[in-house]
Amino acid sequence: MDLGSVSQWVVDLRQGEQSAAERLWHCYYRRLARWAGRLVGRSSVPEDGEDLAARALKSFLVRVEQGQLDGIRHRDDVWRLLVTIVRRKYANLLRKWHHDRSCLPLDEHSQMLDACGGNSCTAVTPEEWVALREQWTRIVNRLDDELRLILEDRLMGYTVVEIAARLRRSVPTVERRLRLLRALCREEGVFCPWE
Repeated sequence: MDLGSVSQWVVDLRQGEQSAAERLWHCYYRRLARWAGRLVGRSSVPEDGEDLAARALKSFLVRVEQGQLDGIRHRDDVWRLLVTIVRRKYANLLRKWHHDRSCLPLDEHSQMLDACGGNSCTAVTPEEWVALREQWTRIVNRLDDELRLILEDRLMGYTVVEIAARLRRSVPTVERRLRLLRALCREEGVFCPWE
């Protein structure tokens, strides 16, 4: 698939061509389902990664078809938007799930979700949340600009090869930098969310 095809499919979908929706679905569903599956992890919410990916893609396709997403210029825009939609759907699901269970105030769960990067935080107490946030703050404060970009891209679901291309670095360099991030996580006793 050439790099221009995704943006052309978006244009075609805006013009009502349903086959473009099918092509976009086939292009992104599996990757998005895997990414959403890592996001959901072992949480007790009633949806899995495939459910979230399907709902996010459906929402995306309907909004493109209705002409609501004019800012899409290339495939990276599509992926970032899909990841954002999944994160928001998961956050909404967690808020509703936890609110229904009345464990903690709703805003507390929202903050914990943000601190955990969307991973399952269903068993985290407020005290644990404070500690987790402090640990991640210490890790991020130790990173140089490039390492922060690598961390951000990895958390967004980009592969090592994609990150290397985006940063114009070699794959071994990105792998070495990811090993450094893993070591920092181990030092702080924090789970590496992209593994």
